[in-house]
Amino acid sequence: MESANHWSQIASDYEINVKVAEQSDAEAITWLLRNAPFSHVHADWHYPSDWLGERTFVVIPGLDTLPNKKPYPARFFGSQSPIRSCLTVAADPGPAAWVRLAAVHKKAGGEKMMASMFAAVEGPLLEEKITQIAWLLVDDWPESWLFDLGFDQINEVITYSKLGTDIPRFNNPSNLEIRPVQEADLAALAEIEVRAFEPLWRNSVLSLSRARQQTLSFDVALINAKPVAFQFSSSTLRGAHLARITVDPSVQGSGIGSALLAHTLKGYAQIGITTVTLNTQLDNINSQHFYEKFGFEVTRERFPVWSIQL
Repeated sequence: MESANHWSQIASDYEINVKVAEQSDAEAITWLLRNAPFSHVHADWHYPSDWLGERTFVVIPGLDTLPNKKPYPARFFGSQSPIRSCLTVAADPGPAAWVRLAAVHKKAGGEKMMASMFAAVEGPLLEEKITQIAWLLVDDWPESWLFDLGFDQINEVITYSKLGTDIPRFNNPSNLEIRPVQEADLAALAEIEVRAFEPLWRNSVLSLSRARQQTLSFDVALINAKPVAFQFSSSTLRGAHLARITVDPSVQGSGIGSALLAHTLKGYAQIGITTVTLNTQLDNINSQHFYEKFGFEVTRERFPVWSIQL
């Protein structure tokens, strides 16, 4: 529990009351995430309300809602909110978890509030056998605090873009079938994720199921009726985003990934999409070479990944 002790020390001498976020807090949390000058949302295929009531979703009430103080009216007004900070750390799946939601209503005292919330969620995370917390920095406001909170930068997410849906020549495996995913496929796909990725980058059956309900396309590649790879994509204002392509390590290098990506690009072209983006990790050199072979070019967008071991 070294990190909890560290977080508690940072938060000392500061009036902070941390509590689990409840359904009755939903409106105030929504307001805070939309209006706070320092907020972060990394929910993937979930909604913030999915975590209400979980012990790893905590809030700090406004000073006027603390015990022995006059409460806010039932419906808050103006720039005042009965919630001044919130934090959600959720794993899907474990043993790694991401900071999914975070917000503080002002910079002054923000690090102490964040430390208090991290200290409050660590116990429940350890009970769930979570060993790592990661934060994907889509904005730079938390960076000045993260080192003091015990985090280190471990990676960067980089973005690629492609204009057009042209496809290079590749060897198409003769016994490969590609079809839209079915709910019955998802358990096998989650197992492929375990074999292909470190815990931080995996999708669970639940995440895959939620993605299936929201994606532009979701296809599975099979050999002899056995799932060996899959992709899913989402719509963007500019076109499509290839959110995921995973190939079972046992068949990597056999042309399955190329066939699946070619199939996906053809699907985009059929509905008039010509601009495609995707993300990968800075240290995933193999994936970078794979996407570059298909004409994707790296952009200037980079998002640092910070992490702490519990």
